[in-house]
Formats: sequence, C-alpha cells, structure tokens
Amino acid sequence: MMTLGIDEIARLAAEEAKKEQNQTSDGLGIGAARRPPLHSTSSKEKGPTSLFIFNEDNFIRRNAKAIIDWGPFEYFILLTIIGNCVVLALEQHLPKNDKMPLAELLEYTEPYFMGIFCFEFLLKVIAFGFVLHKGSYLRSGWNIMDFIVVTSGVVTMMPFTSSDGEGRGSVDLRTLRAVRVLRPLKLVSGIPSLQVVLKSILYAMAPLLQIGLLVLFAIVIFAIIGLEFYSGIFHSACYNTYGEIENLSERPFPCSNKSAATGAHNCEVEGTVCLTQWIGPNYGITSFDNIAFAMITVFQCITMEGWTTVMYYTNDSLGNTYNWAYFIPLIVLGSFFMLNLVLGVLSGEFAKERERVENRREFLKLRRQQQIERELNGYLEWILTAEEVILKEKRTTEEEKAAIMEARRRTAAKKLKQANKRQSTETEEDAEEEDEDEEDYLHEGEGTVGLSFAVCASQTKYCTLPVLLEVEEEGKLFADRYARKVQMRIIVKSQVFYWSVITLVFLNTVCVASEHYGQPEWFTEFLKYAEYVFSGIFICEMLMKLFALGHRVYFSSKFNRFDCIVIVGSAFEIIWAELKGGSFDTLLNVFLAIAVDNLANAQELTAAEEADERANELPDDTESLDEQDSEQCAIDMEGKADDNVSEIQYEIDEEYEEEESPFGGPKPMVPFSSMFIFSPTNPFRVLVHSVVSTKYFEMLVMGVICFSSIALSAEDPVDEDAPRNKVLQYMDYCFTGVFALEMCLKLIDQGVLLHHGSYCRDFWNLLDGIVVFCALVAFSFAGAEGSAGKNLNTIKSLRVLRVLRPLKTIKRIPKLKVQFYL
Repeated sequence: MMTLGIDEIARLAAEEAKKEQNQTSDGLGIGAARRPPLHSTSSKEKGPTSLFIFNEDNFIRRNAKAIIDWGPFEYFILLTIIGNCVVLALEQHLPKNDKMPLAELLEYTEPYFMGIFCFEFLLKVIAFGFVLHKGSYLRSGWNIMDFIVVTSGVVTMMPFTSSDGEGRGSVDLRTLRAVRVLRPLKLVSGIPSLQVVLKSILYAMAPLLQIGLLVLFAIVIFAIIGLEFYSGIFHSACYNTYGEIENLSERPFPCSNKSAATGAHNCEVEGTVCLTQWIGPNYGITSFDNIAFAMITVFQCITMEGWTTVMYYTNDSLGNTYNWAYFIPLIVLGSFFMLNLVLGVLSGEFAKERERVENRREFLKLRRQQQIERELNGYLEWILTAEEVILKEKRTTEEEKAAIMEARRRTAAKKLKQANKRQSTETEEDAEEEDEDEEDYLHEGEGTVGLSFAVCASQTKYCTLPVLLEVEEEGKLFADRYARKVQMRIIVKSQVFYWSVITLVFLNTVCVASEHYGQPEWFTEFLKYAEYVFSGIFICEMLMKLFALGHRVYFSSKFNRFDCIVIVGSAFEIIWAELKGGSFDTLLNVFLAIAVDNLANAQELTAAEEADERANELPDDTESLDEQDSEQCAIDMEGKADDNVSEIQYEIDEEYEEEESPFGGPKPMVPFSSMFIFSPTNPFRVLVHSVVSTKYFEMLVMGVICFSSIALSAEDPVDEDAPRNKVLQYMDYCFTGVFALEMCLKLIDQGVLLHHGSYCRDFWNLLDGIVVFCALVAFSFAGAEGSAGKNLNTIKSLRVLRVLRPLKTIKRIPKLKVQFYL
C-alpha cells in the first residue's frame, strides 16, 4: 500500500481545493480546504482569560496549572494542613492572655502556614480565574470555604490589636482567629472521598428531618402514655420527724404508701413517713407531671442515658410489676429502632452519593471517548477527502488507486459486520418483547372472554316476567343506594374531609397532652366531655368510611382495622365508666388521638376498592372468577417478589424444598443403609421415617424447645437448692430425654456420617447432637457419688450449653436460617 506523509496529503488537498474552487465542480476540495489542521485551535475555542490578563497560552498560567496538577504539590498542601491542625491542637488558652513557652513558639509558625495557603490561593486564581466565568475559583463551594479561611487569616495578621490601647491599632479583630478552626476542612477540598462523605451528610438533611419528625412523634406518644400512668408519682419521699427528707446528703429517691406494691420503696426507718412534698428528682425535671417534662424524660430514656434510674424511680413509687411493659418498648422502639434509623439514612445517602460520583465518572469517560471518536472520524474524513483528491490526479498510477480502493473495501466490510451484529442483537431483544406482549394479550383476552361468558350466563338465567319486574325494582333500589354510596365516597375522599379529620386528631392530641399533675377540677371535667365529643366524631367518621368504602375494602387496610379496634374500645370504656363508675385506666384515648390511618393519603384508591367497584357492576355469578383472578394476581406478585431475593434465600429455599417430596408429601428416605444395619426397606426404619417426617413430630419438638427455653429462664441462679430449681431439674430430664429420642430416631432414619444426607452432614444436626451429648454427660457426673465437689465445676460448664437449645428452631424455620446466614 502507498504510504503518504501528512504534509504531502495536505499539499495535494490544497492544490485540488484550489482547482475545484476555480472550476466550480462538485466541491470535494472545498471541505478539505476549509478544514483546519488537526492540532490547531481557533480563537473561538480558546478558554476565557484569567483576571483579564492571562490567557490559555500564557506561560505563567500554564505553569500554574502544571503545579496545581502536580502530585507532590497536592501532598505538600495536605501535609501543611495536617501540620496546621496539630499546631492548633497544641494551643493552650490561659487566663489574662498568658501564654506557655510552647504557645509562643507555635505563634511563629502562623506566618509560614498562611504564606503557603496564600501561595496556593494565588496559583488557583491564576490557573482558573477568580469568579466571572464558568469553572473559576469561586464557582466551587470548597474553594469558597478556602477563600474565607485564607482571607480571615490574612486579616488577623494585619497590625490590629485589641481596643485597650496596647498596640498600634484600635480595632479588635482577634475574634476572627476563631475562623481558623475551619482550616481542617481544607482537607475535604483536597480529598475527593471526604467530599463524598460530607456531601452525603448534607444531602441526608431532608431525610433526617423526616426521621426527626418520626422520633418526635414517638416521643410524644410515650410522653402521653407516661403522663397517664406516672403523673405525680415522683413527689413522694421519706420525711423524718423534723420535716426533712431522709438521706438528704445522698441522692433521695421516691417512696410508696402502698405496702402491697411488690418492689416499692417503703419508709422502713423508724420515725420516717412517706409524704407527697418533694419537688422530685433533678429539681422536678425528671418527671411525668406535664407534657414538656414527660418529653424530656422520654428523650433521656431513648438516648439510654440514665434510663435505668428513671425506671428504678417508678419501681420505688409503684412497684416493679408492670413498669417493664412501658420501659422495654420505649427502649426497643425508641433507642434500638428509631435512633438507628439515622444511621440507615446516612448509609443510604452515602451509597447514593457514591453511585452518583461513579455515574459521573463513567459519563465523563464516555464523553471523552466520544470526543476522541469524533476527532478520529473527522481525521478519517479528511483522509478520505485527500484520497479522493489523489484518485483524481492524473499522475496517480493504477496500483496506487487499487491499493486505496482495497483499503476502503476492507474498512467498509468491517463496519458492515459490526453494524449487522448490533442490528441482530437489537432484533432479538425486540422479538422477545413482542412475544411477551403477545402472551400478555392472549392472557388478557382469555380473562375477558371468561368474564363475558359469565355475564351472558347470568343474564339469561330464569328470565321470566315476574322475575324481570322484581329485578327491575331491586335494580332501582340498588341504583339509589349505590348513588348515595358514591356521594359518600366523594365526601370521604375529599380534601375538606381529610383536613377536617386531621384537625380533629390534632385537637384530640392537644387535649390528651394537656393533662398534668395538680390540674383543677374544672379542667378535668372539660377533658372528660371533650373525650366524649371526639369519640363520637371518630365513631361517625368510621361509620361514614364503612358505608362509603364497604366493609371489605375498609378492613383490607391494617390502619383501618387498628382505628376500628381503638374506637370500639374507647366507646366500650366510656360506657363501662358511666355504668360502673371509674375507668379502665387504659390509653385507648391516646391511640385514638394518634389515629395514624387518618394521616394516610385521602386520594389513595386501593386495588381492593377498584375490584369492589368492578364487582358491583357484574352479577354475583362472577365472584368466583374475581376470586380466581385475585389469587392469580397474588401468585404473580409472589413470583415477582421471589425474583428479587438474594442468593442466600435461594440456597435456603432449595434446602427446604429438598426436605419435601416434589408431590407435596414427606421427604423421601435416604437410599442408603443406616449404620450398616437398617436397609431402606427395613420395616423398623420405614416406621421411624414415617414418624420423623410427619409435621406433628416437628411441632412436638418445637413445643418442647419452647418449654425448655421457658424453664431455662425460670431457674433461680442465686439459690441452687431452691424448690423451684428441683422441679425444673426433673423437667430438664424430660426435655433431654425427648431430644435424645429425637436424635436416635434421626440417626436410624438418616444414618450417621458416611453417605449423602446423613445426620452428621448437617451443621444444625451436629449442634443438636452436641447439646444432647453434653446434657447427658452432665447428668452422669451429677449422679456420680463421692466426687460432688470435684465435679461441680464440670457440671456447671456442661449445663451452660443448654442455652443453645433455642438455636434448634433456626433449622426448622427457613426465614430464621436466612437471617443467621446474613
């Protein structure tokens, strides 16, 4: 092939362009003549100047960019920032502006650090420009922060001193030195990974606000509950005959006048009496007397800072019988769940920001690749134009023309092959989509035909004249009732109704939260009648929704079911209080005040409601078809959900399916001999397999595991000779016997070790075997005589393994097994 230099091609192209321009022919040379050189840059493509002085080709600006992009310079700036942070951390602030010798030495380093930061600032301004054009220095948020730090540091180094006249100036700018604490943030501008973290925190502010509102909502709920139960209980303390609190020098604690309260603190010291005169713990702040102090106390508890002290105060006042029912949900929901949502939000935002950065990096990479391809295509087009010029030259030989045409033919064939490959891939994908659409259309058609047949069949059944008249009369009644139902549904779904209910819920919450310790009698009566009014309104609201939506659609929502239970319970409480006097001392009015279903979107129309509307338009004979369709939809949704589970879930499901027959029966017997004794056809092994494979056997073992766990938690660890422990010991003998029998039956059924599917090939079976074996060994040591003291520690260490018995449930519940693997 002929090889031409770039200069020769350009010369030939220019000559041909002049000829074509003079002859006004087809204009092939015009494009070549107008095409700029490959590496030249027009004046329009040049970037903006920096500070109106330095253009892109300026020597100083090019060197400034080179220094900024130089790796050692970046590391030098980072080390300078770290050194400045160390210097700031070593400062010691003493009274009356006294300074340690080390602090005086560290002050001498300040000009050097500021000089380095100012040098970096000047380099970046020269390289990028200051502010006017895109991509300049102050167009970046991180550079704005650096600019503030540098300028504030420069200003503080100017000859200004305090206003007391002890210097050359009269302006006090020492407060600007506090801006130096922002210098460690310069690390963020130099490390992209730190920028991702900080941006994630900033982007998480909006979701964190929603989590904060949720936490506030939970605090208000538990504060109202505490206000109902614990209002005024922390004001009782033990007073002596002099009217002073007992143990005033130490931390006092509440007492109780109820001697029957289990675990309550009674004034047992002679000459002391429990009086309700104390202001309360922490000067009355730690209390449930009003909603404000109750929220502060609940917030203290969910932060797990002294929550046990608050619980002990309630135990001292009321006893320890029922207080756990308040504090355990408070800690589990408020601390372990609500506060950890913050970490979940931050983790999610960090993942989003990292994905955003990776996508941007991929986009820039793709754009750079496309730019290179455009430049390459332009270069190839220019080469083709030059080849056309060469082909039209009279002095070009036939061999040279044949070589050029051969190269073109190979290039065209290669491009055609790639285009056909891409087109075939797209055609296959389109064909698959068309097949799926066609199948969906056929399924929809089958459903429509079935429904139409059901409608026709129902309309032609018993079509006599009296029946038609009766049907017509019933149709009018049905139409009137349906019209009223539609009107009521419009009212229930309207924004006016929605916000009215929200306002009533808010007012009810305010009334419940306004209850406080020592409130006047008239306020108590007002809250009582307000509760009657709100309960009646919410009962009417529930009835309106029942009539508008229908019972099936209404109760399909869990929030509606919760609302119904709370309203019915509140009405029952009111009736009981009026008939019997007093009340349940329950919190149904609290849950009524937080009727969370009313916070749902009023315009939401569930799929069940739409199905109900379609069912009303069809005869009753189509109900079975609707049920079948709903079941099929549920199966489809479950299938889609199964497609999104992890590989661990697939493995667990496969293991679980292996335990059952493909036809829904029990697991088939392992086709190997067991312990070289029992063949697969042995009658005794067949009997054992039929027992072990039944679901009742598993239910029995699960029940024994539950009872065994309860017995373990009921033991008295302090007094080992307690009568309760003796009873539990005999029960432990029974439990161990059941587990040993289960292990023996499974060994006979599955075999021991050698073949696939044997007992010891499963980790969970090994765990069961170790627990049973250790329990039997502990029993044998306990029964040995003459070495009780010697075997005591051995028995205790072996009996500790009984705590592993609840782990036996993991094998029998696949979802628990998934969580264990995760």
